[in-house]
Amino acid sequence: MSTTRIPTYFVSHGSPMMALPNDNEKLTQDFLRDLGKDLLGSGKIKGVVICSAHWEEDQNGLQAPRVAVTTARHPELIYDFYGFPHKLYEVEYHAQGSEELGKRVQEALTEQNINCDLDNKRGLDHGAWVAAKLMFPDSGPTNETTVPIVQLSLSSSLDPDFHVAVGKAIKPLRDEGILILGSGGAVHNLRQLFGPKASWSTGFIEALTEVFTAHGEDRRKGVAALTKLPVFRMAHPRAEHFMPVAVVIGAADDLEDGTVVHENYPDFAPNLALHAFKVGT
Repeated sequence: MSTTRIPTYFVSHGSPMMALPNDNEKLTQDFLRDLGKDLLGSGKIKGVVICSAHWEEDQNGLQAPRVAVTTARHPELIYDFYGFPHKLYEVEYHAQGSEELGKRVQEALTEQNINCDLDNKRGLDHGAWVAAKLMFPDSGPTNETTVPIVQLSLSSSLDPDFHVAVGKAIKPLRDEGILILGSGGAVHNLRQLFGPKASWSTGFIEALTEVFTAHGEDRRKGVAALTKLPVFRMAHPRAEHFMPVAVVIGAADDLEDGTVVHENYPDFAPNLALHAFKVGT
């Protein structure tokens, strides 16, 4: 195993309000800030590939699923949310994009016969920039992030096995100093956020933890198995916030350990599980 290998992470990006001082989600904000400091402080990070729940690439009439990756040098922010305080739409974040890193992602996917388009127009959606803003501040000498950041889409197929294959295809980038970061929601049912903590929420987290802490084929096959559990459609009425999990697990080596690195059922929304998971050391 390479000494430069970067662990791979799945984080829950919470509500868009995570981008602002926010007592409701402060525990997770602090976790993401500390995680980013640790990763940058290691001196190993050369770039970041974020797979967010909020970008799905259509198949465009093709039989095979496809994904896309950003290549814009200065990706703009996409404020893809509605009904929030005005100041949230004024948040700025200057990520350093990278055509080179985007092309490297495409190359790795193409080598495994996975279709990947380059997108030099798209910016970062809130699933990407809210997490990235906390983890990788735009405090570099040119007032942008000190590491390049690109966003990798999901496929609109939302097929768990396909997204595991995507993660497996880009796994070699971890040995090149690239962080593969999945950003979604450990539990994401907006209609059932409030009220007492529900057994379907805690039950799904227990099952998700079992999959992350498994190894090899058990872990990879566990992704699709999770989507067949009775509690899955309560935890994820639609699978897009779960699918970055598949990419992260696909990017894991068989013998690498998976761990829960953050647990948070916030008081304001007990069924919004803001948990985070790590694979690797």
